[in-house]
Formats: sequence, C-alpha cells, structure tokens
Amino acid sequence: MAKFKNQTKKYYMMKNRCRLSPIKAFLAFFFLTSQIAGAVTLSPEARISLLTASPGQALYSVFGHSAVRVQDSLNSMDIVFNYGTFDFETPGFYTKFVKGKLPYMLSTETFIGFQSEYKSEGRTIEEQLLNLSQDEKQKIFDFLLVNREPENRFYQYDFFFDNCATRIRDLVDKELDINWDENTPSDLSFRDLITIYLTNHQWAKFGIDLLLGYPCDRIASAWEYQFLPDFMHDAFKNAKKGNGSPLIWETKTIIEKFPQQEEKLVFTPILFCWIIFLVALLSLLNKTTSKIFDAFFFSILGLTGILLFFMWFFTDHQVARWNLNLLWAFPLHLIFIFPALIKKPANWIKKYFLGSSIIAALLIIGWFWVPQNYHPAFFPLILASAIKGFNLAGFFNPISFIKKKCCKNSIDK
Repeated sequence: MAKFKNQTKKYYMMKNRCRLSPIKAFLAFFFLTSQIAGAVTLSPEARISLLTASPGQALYSVFGHSAVRVQDSLNSMDIVFNYGTFDFETPGFYTKFVKGKLPYMLSTETFIGFQSEYKSEGRTIEEQLLNLSQDEKQKIFDFLLVNREPENRFYQYDFFFDNCATRIRDLVDKELDINWDENTPSDLSFRDLITIYLTNHQWAKFGIDLLLGYPCDRIASAWEYQFLPDFMHDAFKNAKKGNGSPLIWETKTIIEKFPQQEEKLVFTPILFCWIIFLVALLSLLNKTTSKIFDAFFFSILGLTGILLFFMWFFTDHQVARWNLNLLWAFPLHLIFIFPALIKKPANWIKKYFLGSSIIAALLIIGWFWVPQNYHPAFFPLILASAIKGFNLAGFFNPISFIKKKCCKNSIDK
C-alpha cells in the first residue's frame, strides 16, 4: 500500500520508467511548491476528490492505494496529497522498518506525475468527487496544508489501523458530519481481508500467515474494513452527510486497467512443505540421514521461533503478538536439537521433544479448532515435527521396527 520513494523524490513522486528528464522534474517540483505556497484560499471552482488506485503486481502495491486530489482551475492547481510515502534517508531506516517504528509522511505531487506512474503500471485510478460546500472544501484543504508542514507530516504507520487510506477517512470524518454505513459487507477477519489480495502472491501469504498472530483473526468491523482502499472507496460511495445528501457527488474512471496475464505458480508453499514432510519420513530409514535432517529441520524451526518471539516482544507490530505459531516453531529447538543427536541423549532432552511432539500432535488433531487461522502449508510441517520429535524421544523408531520384522521373517523361514 505504501510507495517506496527516496529523499530526492519526496515532493514529486515518479518512477524511472516515467522517463522524465531532470529539467522537467525540476520544473514540476518548482511548479508544485509554488502552487501550494500561493493558493491558500480555494476558488468556487475548486474540487476535492478521493483517488483509489487498483492493486499492482508488486507486493508493496498489491493492496491498492488511496490519495486526495485538490484541483482549482482558477488558481492553476492540481495537486495530490499522499499519506503513503516514507523517507529512505531516515536514520536507522532498516531497524525502524523491522521494528514497526518507521515514520510515514504526507507528501505532495502533481496530478500529472501521480497519473503517469499508475498508467505505466497499467493500474486503474478511480476518482470520487466529494460533495462539499465551499467552506468544507477550504476546511479539508487547510487541514492538508497544516498536516503537510515538516513538524506535522510524519506519523506512526500501522498497516491495519493507520495507513494511507485510514488517514484520509479520519480526515473526512473529523472535518465533516458523516453518517457511515455500519453494515459490514461480510464477517471477515483482518487475515481474511488481506488474503483476498494475495491470491497471486502465495509465498508472501505464507510468510504473512507465519508472522501475524491471533489478533489478525478478529472479525473486522465495517469501519475497520476501510484500511483497504477498495473497501474505503465503497464506504465513501455509501456514506451520507449530516443533511442526508450523499458524500460522493460523482465517480469516474481516470485510467482503465489493462488486462494482465496471471502466472500460475507451480512450486507453491503447500507443495514445498509436503516435500519436506516426505523427506522427513524417508530420513527415518537411516540413522545418519535422520540426524542430518533433524539438525537442519529443527534448527530452522528454532530460528523461525526466535523471529516470531522477536516480532512479538521487541517490535511495535501489534498484530505480530500472541502468535500461536510459536506452539510448533519453538525457539528452544535450536538449543535442544544438537544434544538430542548424540548416541545417548539425557532423559530431559527426550522429555523436551516428547512434550513438543505432544503439542504438535494436539495441533494436528485440533486443526479446525485452533483460534489462529493457520496456513495449510503449516500442516505438513507440524506433522513432520510431531513424528520426528517422537522419534528423538525414543517412542518411534522405524529402523528398529524394520530390523525386528526382518529378523522374525528369517527365523520363520
């Protein structure tokens, strides 16, 4: 939803494929700043509208985007206010990004620049003209100008509760008397809502389901649906002003989305994880192979658990808390797996893997009753951890079983 832009493009956002020369970019930047500085009072011809861009192919754009357009022909103004940008020059950029502390900001650009970017990506832009009085137009414009000041433009981004869409919704709700439609389109959780947009990003879906915890499985309200631009677009369409008139005066499509061929992913996360499960079973037939697999498999689970633990306790990502994936991706696996691979591991090591395997088995049995919605690809991983854990605890040894069968058959003959 956010757009990844650098410091030199802070005010005039564009991508390299727009192919504007440095001179044109400078002129656009100069034109934009002079527009804002010189046009504080809107004319009666001014129009303010909500722009909704359709989802893009890149992961960062897959949820779509929202922005506000202010145009005033008498003041030669056509500006887009964009809450979905951040600054790569922010000190400690990557650390803040991971911890959920990266400040996002309100930036501005010309509508021509905004439109050219989405046109080059083949994405639809729909414009909804707000039904506003002159005073209401001025109030919203003044709010945006104040919000754009250096001391006000930054805010603490939250994907679900404070993003490029909700900032616009909150602005309209604050400055105008709006009656929103409280009827939820359907009983979907936050996880369900983002899943709608990840059909063609199955590996991203896998990673997101791994990192997001139980809070994402709460049913969202009609108000909360609006963190997604498409749903906010519909909410604006159905909203009424205090006097009963519609919030939206007119809707038009500025850019039509051109058809894009969907690529079918063959090597999916589900296929990959079932292959891991098959390898886990086959590894049980040989002690050396089994130890090599166990060292690798449980180390990966342990490292995953450490990541989930870090996201829960050491970041500001509220939706990464209470992550029930920690029930099968234990951080302690990374410590206990290597002592478990010696010839005669201590009993407390065996008890650890017995306990973890029982928990994994319970997750399998109660798959449909676990409050957190697990990704289907987690099933073979949890099943493999249960079987291999019981094996490490000494309760499941197919090698000994096969040897006994072979010896019995030889004696019988």
